[in-house]
Amino acid sequence: MDRGLDSIGQHYPVITVTGNHEYLKYIIRKLERRFSLVFSYYLDSMVGENQVYTLKYNDMQIFCLDSNREFFYLWTQKKWLEEQLKKSNARWKIVVLHHPLYSIKGSMNNLFQRTMFNPLVEEYGVDLVLQGHEHAYARMTAHGENGEAQAPVYTVSHCSPKNYYIEFDKRFDKFGTGSRYYQQIRVHGDTLTMNAYDATTNDLYDAVDIIKDKTGKSRLEDRGKEIPEALIFHSNGGKKEEAFQKRIDEYKQRKGIQ
Repeated sequence: MDRGLDSIGQHYPVITVTGNHEYLKYIIRKLERRFSLVFSYYLDSMVGENQVYTLKYNDMQIFCLDSNREFFYLWTQKKWLEEQLKKSNARWKIVVLHHPLYSIKGSMNNLFQRTMFNPLVEEYGVDLVLQGHEHAYARMTAHGENGEAQAPVYTVSHCSPKNYYIEFDKRFDKFGTGSRYYQQIRVHGDTLTMNAYDATTNDLYDAVDIIKDKTGKSRLEDRGKEIPEALIFHSNGGKKEEAFQKRIDEYKQRKGIQ
């Protein structure tokens, strides 16, 4: 946890979710005790030993999960999330958690989190799932029976100097490696817009509009497909580096990227 947040965490609306760096490694993980003191709203919002909460902003509701937990705690969070989604009357629903439900490090990663939470995301009409942890950018869009793009939209993003050697899962629409990214979420009228920017240049990197009619049925406009993917990687010649470069080359060939 960045010490620089100490002076602002209790005075500005910084919305956080807990991840692996907030927990100490015991048999049962323990939250670093200063975390709830810096972000004091956790002291009121905890559900059992879970650092979960929800907040509503106009017609948007955000559900924040505590994904770096053991199975039992994820199970209690599942019950909490279902209860909150059931009673929500928000037009737009966003779930935020640290560990991606669909990992870009390998399909077997984060199985507990996906098993617990993803059925609820699909059943209760969540529009957007914001995730981190895996030190790259990726966006996955759900598709209907006819192949049309629709919500929910899943994104993985980060702004760390560290980069991961990811897998290029065919379920994802777009990737970004070797840079840092930030996202802007905006609700305007019947549309929720997710814009992702390259933090090193502030250039628009990805863009998706979720458009919802009065009945709640949504359609999706993928404006990001027209923006070239940046897969930045400089190999030092090791075996892992060579394998990752091969995956990049195969992905580029599959997508027709020069």
